[in-house]
Order: sequence, then C-alpha cells, then structure tokens
Amino acid sequence: MLIHRTRHHMISKQEQKSGDNSTNIQARDVSIGISYADAKLIALDVFEANFLKLSEEAYKVGHERANNFTDAFLKNLSERNPQAIASTSDPDMQYALFTAQREYARSGDKELSDVLVDILVDRASHSERSLIQIVLNESLTTAPKLTVGQFDVLSLVFILKRIRRTYIGNLSEFAQHYLSSLVPFITPFIQELKNNSSIFPHLEYAGCGTVQISSIGIGDIFRQTYPGLFSKGMDKAKVDELLMQGDLTQEFIGICQHDNNLFQINALDKDTIEVECRKAGFDDAKTEKISDLQDQYLMSSEEIETYIESALPALVPLLDAWHNSPLRSFNLTSVGIAIAHANIRRKTQANYDLSIWIK
Repeated sequence: MLIHRTRHHMISKQEQKSGDNSTNIQARDVSIGISYADAKLIALDVFEANFLKLSEEAYKVGHERANNFTDAFLKNLSERNPQAIASTSDPDMQYALFTAQREYARSGDKELSDVLVDILVDRASHSERSLIQIVLNESLTTAPKLTVGQFDVLSLVFILKRIRRTYIGNLSEFAQHYLSSLVPFITPFIQELKNNSSIFPHLEYAGCGTVQISSIGIGDIFRQTYPGLFSKGMDKAKVDELLMQGDLTQEFIGICQHDNNLFQINALDKDTIEVECRKAGFDDAKTEKISDLQDQYLMSSEEIETYIESALPALVPLLDAWHNSPLRSFNLTSVGIAIAHANIRRKTQANYDLSIWIK
C-alpha cells in the first residue's frame, strides 16, 4: 500500500479574522494551491515512506536518484503545464510518481529517466480517470522492462504507421521540406536498430504491440500516406486530353515532382483532393475521377523504395531492418504508442499531443 506521511510544516493551518463587509485572502509563496517546493516535498516524502530500506550505501544512491528524478519531473512539468503541479496531492498521481521514482532509483538509466519523466508529465495533465490516464499509468510500469533499442523500435513503427504530416502551401514546398526533414527525424531511432527478431516476442510480452500475419512495406506506407510525392507523371498530350474531356481543370495540374517535363495531380493526397474539389464545386463523380488519376500514375512500392535508397541513403538500414524482421508486421498497442510518443519527444523535441491517438 502506498504511504504518504503529511509534513506538518508543509500544510500548516492558517487563520485570519476580519471585520464586517470584508474579505479574507491568504497566500502561501506566490501560487494558489500547491507550490513547486510543496510538490517536491510531497514527491520525496512519498518515495522515502515507500522505498525499501536497503543497505546504507544502496539507499543513499537510490535516494539521490529519486531526488534527481523528482527535480527533472517538476522542471518539465512547470515548463509544459505548471497548473498540473497540484496533481501531486492526488493519491493515484502519487502512486504513478512513486512507480517512476522507484524504477529510476533501481536502474539509474538516464534514457529510462527521460522517458518516464515525459510519460509522468503527460499523466499529471490528466486528473480525471480516463483511458489515456490508465494507459499512462500502465506505461510507467512497462517502460522499465524495455531497452533503449526497443524504445526506438516502438518509435519507428509509430512514426511510419501513425504520424501523417499535413501542409499549408503548394506541393513542391511540402516535398522539399518533408524530404529534407525526414532523415533527421528518423535517423535518431535507427542508430541502435538491429535485425534481431528476438526482441519482438518480448515487446509482445510487455504489452507494447503484436506481430500480425499481414504486413506492409515502407514503400506502401509512403504510397498510401503521401501519394502526391510519388507520381510518375503524365505527358502534356494526356493532360490536354483530360482538360478537353472536362475530367480535369487547370488548378489540379502541377509539375511532376520527379520529372520537370511531366505533370501530375497537384495535391498531396485524397483528403486534399476532396477539400479542393468541394471548394471548386465539383460533384462526387468528378472528385473521384481526379483521385483515380492520382492513383493511376503512382510509383509502385518497389519504385518508391528504390527512390528512397538513392535519394535518402541514411534510411537504407531502416529499409533492410523493415524487410528482414517483424517490424513490417508489428502493430502498437495503446501502451506501445504512449512509450513511443515519449521516446520521440526525448530524442527530437517533437511536441505531438498524445490525445490524438489515445482518446
């Protein structure tokens, strides 16, 4: 059972009297409710009251780690969501906090500490019992069972299968920005990637994901997510024919991303086509024809992967691992998503809202 010993000097009773028709106002420190200092006292009190009394030397090391972890947690929390500091007085949040403190005190692993801090900051922001709160609580007990390399595997699957970047502006601008930013976004997770199939049974055991019978190639992922980036292009004669037939209008014609002498549908994906067709007042039949035209001139999955190998050689190890391990068949659970999300923020500072994927 989790124990929290209340410190009398921390929550002292204050009284104030006033005359008629006046209002009493009391303030502790400069904040309303629990201050940063109070939160730290609560956090360390919870740890001290519940952590096993080991040998003097081992306890000293554990206590120092817990103190460092608490400082890192409260610093991140005050930066990202200072109002949530009050959550440290909640029993379930105290249990989550102690779980994270205990695991870092045991291991002393800096990478684990960073992941646990990120998860815990998200957890502090969800005061009401909900699915996301339950998932974050579970993630705090699951993350310590994994290696840094396994964090990265979860992150790669999450990036490739769950993240879709939108854009404002023309397709050429997005293509240039996306391809230039893709390598630095993904490569931090490839460094420790190994074609080791034995890690996947452990990830399944830990509840982070499952290996499915079906699989998907990286080329297929890009083909489905960003078809506008991988068009083979149409020649001018074909474009003129489509314009004459009324199956296409000038605003949907753009220069092919892979051949300046050819043309393509000037839209990133089907969603963009539908939005632009609605603006133009096109009916469903014409919208479907334009969408079908984009599909008709797409590169194959193999052609896309060949292009990635030549244009983005830093991603070749990812392609190899994807084809030679269960990566291509691995689907994340909610816990796997939460841990992947925390690890991505740890390595890239990308600030995605977890509630997009876990409601």
